Amino acid sequence: MIKGLSFCIRSSGARERFLERAIRSIHLQDIDVPYEVIVYGSTDLDQSKLHFKLIEGKDDALNARYGKMLNILAESASYEILVYLDDDSELMPYWWHNTSKLNPDEFDLTCFKMYQLQKEYWELAHWYDWAEVVPGKSIMKDWGEPANGRTYIGAGGLIVKRKVVLDVKFDEEEGGGEDSRFCFRCFQKGYKLKTFPFMKNAVCIHFLCKEGRHEFKK
Repeated sequence: MIKGLSFCIRSSGARERFLERAIRSIHLQDIDVPYEVIVYGSTDLDQSKLHFKLIEGKDDALNARYGKMLNILAESASYEILVYLDDDSELMPYWWHNTSKLNPDEFDLTCFKMYQLQKEYWELAHWYDWAEVVPGKSIMKDWGEPANGRTYIGAGGLIVKRKVVLDVKFDEEEGGGEDSRFCFRCFQKGYKLKTFPFMKNAVCIHFLCKEGRHEFKK
């Protein structure tokens, strides 16, 4: 069973209303193991009131230093299981009820489901689900399909062991694609990338996403 969680959120300070919702959605989960919420970047939110730890940084969370922020969050975490969230995401009820079923012996990297607000409608998104990269596009894999050397999970919905991030590390210099290259290297080093059926019921909402290079399976 999971013995502790570190929720890791990067923030530019430009999405305060959404960041507050993200933090509150964690505390509303009735998590029955030790956990912490770490925010890297900048925010004016009250740490004592919202019960989170701030690591101040000047790197732009919306720009090229994404990988550096993810690495710093991992280095600052107290628990072995990391949950990466965007600062415009919100965990839905029963997220922990389903996530608590995970057995850390069975995975090194895994993910949960996300609904993305795409323009004016809801889209069931596999954005951070298993994706096989082809030239210019990411093709979504079926939830239970085995990982391969071109499989990745988007960092906005990644559950990963801290020791994996400390070992492999996200790229810190390039802007974009840090999460995919990280997952490729994890697979090459023998770490287990895997999905679980019950995690389709561990749902997150992503509010400010944009249409990108992904093709969604209806």
